[in-house]
Amino acid sequence: MAKNLETLARQDGLLEVHITAPQMNTSELSQIIGELTGLGITDHQYFSRVHNVEPNKEYPQPNKTPVVGHDIENPGVMSTFISRDYDSVRRLINKAMQVLASHGKKGNFEVERFISPEVKDFDYIDLGGDFPGHKRVANAPAYENHFEYDAPLYMLPPDEGIIDFIQKKFGTTPHQIVDFSKTPITNSTAAVSRVATIYQPTREEALQFREKVILFSFNQTKNPYISFLTEQVCLVGEPK
Repeated sequence: MAKNLETLARQDGLLEVHITAPQMNTSELSQIIGELTGLGITDHQYFSRVHNVEPNKEYPQPNKTPVVGHDIENPGVMSTFISRDYDSVRRLINKAMQVLASHGKKGNFEVERFISPEVKDFDYIDLGGDFPGHKRVANAPAYENHFEYDAPLYMLPPDEGIIDFIQKKFGTTPHQIVDFSKTPITNSTAAVSRVATIYQPTREEALQFREKVILFSFNQTKNPYISFLTEQVCLVGEPK
């Protein structure tokens, strides 16, 4: 996640890919993680907690996209990689999805792009040609804005505080708050990424929200471990 405006600029245009596998027994999950790592996908994070935030009439959510419309049931681990080369992205996604299929597991993948006013949307995906045997997941958002809080679990602000911060400062309610961790959480000192996400239906709305956050100078808030980014959701795919 971007920590400051300079980092945001360096990330512009990069493609970020998430491969999500369902919950399963520890030994099988370890095997899958090992095989994905062997492909070059080395960033793996456990879904520790998922909070689908209720709509709020006073601070309405900006999109009618169902909160869990593109999520798999009982997500277990999200494996992530970043690249500027779409051909490499395409090949690696297909190999990763083959790993899940070889274990009889059905997951999904997301192709996202870090965007700014200077970066055009990425609209060059040929679903049938690039990802044979897969289909587009319905009800996926078109754009997302993320606030991420990285700290030991005991230092993280509660969901209510994050929701109140986003409502009061930016006039909207996040759709979802998810806790990710590199290993299963066993105590309050575990390192956790708590991510609050707002879906937007259009590029214009997504970038307008981004500008609100930049103008607020998010790096100067009382939460020095907070970061922020804006992404186009290019594709969410799953096996047919």
